[in-house]
Amino acid sequence: MVEGTFEQLNKVKAQVRALVINRTEYAGIGIAAGQDGGYAIKVNLRAPLQEGVLPSEIEGIPIQTEITGTVRAANP
Repeated sequence: MVEGTFEQLNKVKAQVRALVINRTEYAGIGIAAGQDGGYAIKVNLRAPLQEGVLPSEIEGIPIQTEITGTVRAANP
C-alpha cells in the first residue's frame, strides 16, 4: 500500500498538473483513493492522452486517469 502524506500528495498533484494543464484533453485533477488502499492522483480527461504524457507514478504515488468528458458545475 502506498501511503503519502497530504503534503507529498499535493506536491505530486502540482507536478502532474504542470504536465497536463495546457493539454486540450485535461478536464480536472484531484486526490483519490488508490487501488491499493492508499492514495493516488486522479486526472480527469475529456479524451485519451497520447502514450507517454503521464507516468504511472511519481515519487511512489500512483497516477490514475479517467475519461470523464467535459466537467461542468451542477445546476443548483
